Amino acid sequence: MHQRGRTSADVTQGSGGIWERLRYDWSDPNNVILTTTDSNTWGGASGHTCTFTRRSEGTTEIGVATDRYAA
Repeated sequence: MHQRGRTSADVTQGSGGIWERLRYDWSDPNNVILTTTDSNTWGGASGHTCTFTRRSEGTTEIGVATDRYAA
């Protein structure tokens, strides 16, 4: 973790020789946006969006969308 704020973080993560630096933004409680800012594999507008949908029975549905573009 390079930096962490109240609603965001800057993190480098990876394994097996593949890594990426991501900016996490959780300013919206229903969505977490992860934007790739640097990577040895991914480029362009790569990243992830996690969407949280709260259900009336007390559970939460989690949706994840990933966009990948070659560096």
